Amino acid sequence: MAAKARFELGRTYTAAEITAVVGGQESQSFPVEGRRTVAIRVGRRSSPDAPARVYVGNRPREIRAARNLVSEGSTVPVFVRDDPTSDFAYVGSHRAQGFDESPGAAEGATNAVGRPMAGILHLEPAG
Repeated sequence: MAAKARFELGRTYTAAEITAVVGGQESQSFPVEGRRTVAIRVGRRSSPDAPARVYVGNRPREIRAARNLVSEGSTVPVFVRDDPTSDFAYVGSHRAQGFDESPGAAEGATNAVGRPMAGILHLEPAG
């Protein structure tokens, strides 16, 4: 079933509600089921330009998930929240266009959010 049918655009969901539908880990920005990234959940503090540009942290799991999204070419539901205490708003299904891991991208993302970032995942709306 497509993400469009599972989630309503603009509606908010808890991490638990998202996980119940797509699987993966409730606490992860890039939940993985098996070896496949099944969603993206980010906050405005860590990705102020989401969903078009998602800043990827320097943890190996996040880097691997971003790389896999690009290589798989799959479409995933994307959720964004305004602050750490709010639920996630569904902003549509997106496909990765590329993952910029260049030093300039990593430094720019790091400076923008004030914590180490590995790069920027570029997304486009699907369908």
